[in-house]
Amino acid sequence: MMLEQAEIKPNDMVGRGVELCAMFAHGCNEGTGPAGVPLSTDHPIIMEELSFLILWIFAPTGKLDGDTADSRNISDAASKAIKMTHRIGCRRPLLVLGHITSRPKDAVWMKKDFPLLNAILGAMHALYNPLELRKAFPEKARKFDALLMFGASKSILRVAYAMEEGRRVACDIAGSDPKRMSAPPIVECEKSEFASTSVVMMQVREINICAYPLMAAVNRAASGVERHNGKVVHLTYEGASPADTTLFLIGKGITYDTVGMDVKAGGVMAGMHRDKSRAAAVAGCFRIFSLLKPKGLSVHGAMALVRNSIGSNGYVADMIITSCAGRLVYVGKHQRSVRRKNRLCKCLHPLSTIKLSSAIMDNGPARKPGVASDLQRAGDQHDLDLEKKHLPYTHLDIAGSAGGIDVLPSGAPLLMFTSMYVLPRL
Repeated sequence: MMLEQAEIKPNDMVGRGVELCAMFAHGCNEGTGPAGVPLSTDHPIIMEELSFLILWIFAPTGKLDGDTADSRNISDAASKAIKMTHRIGCRRPLLVLGHITSRPKDAVWMKKDFPLLNAILGAMHALYNPLELRKAFPEKARKFDALLMFGASKSILRVAYAMEEGRRVACDIAGSDPKRMSAPPIVECEKSEFASTSVVMMQVREINICAYPLMAAVNRAASGVERHNGKVVHLTYEGASPADTTLFLIGKGITYDTVGMDVKAGGVMAGMHRDKSRAAAVAGCFRIFSLLKPKGLSVHGAMALVRNSIGSNGYVADMIITSCAGRLVYVGKHQRSVRRKNRLCKCLHPLSTIKLSSAIMDNGPARKPGVASDLQRAGDQHDLDLEKKHLPYTHLDIAGSAGGIDVLPSGAPLLMFTSMYVLPRL
């Protein structure tokens, strides 16, 4: 992904061969509608300074001060504009973030450089080319030559590049077919990604029934096929300075999920190669760590890569398995194919598909006074916290945001982790 800074210097810009500007903003009348509406004369300053450009594309964000508006309004607008530039054959688009008149004052995504960062991320995600297409058509591996950014500092470009690199790794693993990204190829992919860095350590283990008895049960039918045989990947990142925060990221990596002998019938098995999105997110996070190198952070990642196949030695319900902790585990539902939650640490983030837990979520007006947090605290007063030991454990169910079979993987929750744990340390 090649990013370049762009200044308002017509001679310089013409010299770079810029042919198109993907511009988006919110105004009074021009702030809604589909991407591709010609830019009106309501922006005389921008029109004068960038008058040397040949073609403009205006992609509106819509009103940003409503209850349902969030950062996706900005990133989606940028994405739609850049997709249009690709369709018309532009290889060096210039992205400009216009003035936002409906800027919400209390929204965290409107503070500092986040509007511009989200615009850049939306544009770069639109230019992502799936791994299968890059391999099948190497002459068309890239959708563009360079993406020019107007008004972006080097620090923003550095962060945006790293975040998109992490998302690329996650999308390559999560979105590729079950053959191309079974457990062994995923391991090779990760070795390639981390070969040039010394800050991320990688350890690959075979699925030993003594060390991983529950995972070995899921892997039984696939273990006889070498290209499907599961792996356990441990990743470690240590920042330059002594760590004040330790994270454990645990990703469920079901490379293909038939639910074992409790097979998914009725055509619902299509898309089950995306069940490795959680492990893919862990790999993407470590790619970001390797590029940005946040200080004072220690991160340990685990990727449980296994194919839940059907066969004579398949994974079935009603089995009773002795875990490595000596507990007897009755298998009642195959969706719980990979669960690990045994290590004490400052913060534990398991990423998986389904978790039957209570949930609460605010809408826009309720988020301001913190209604959900208040209700959670009130529930804790009546023994509704469910956890007797208050281990800092946060479960992330990203199935709804990881992306369906008909769209590109989203790479969730890479951007969230980066904003939470990495950006404050740069």
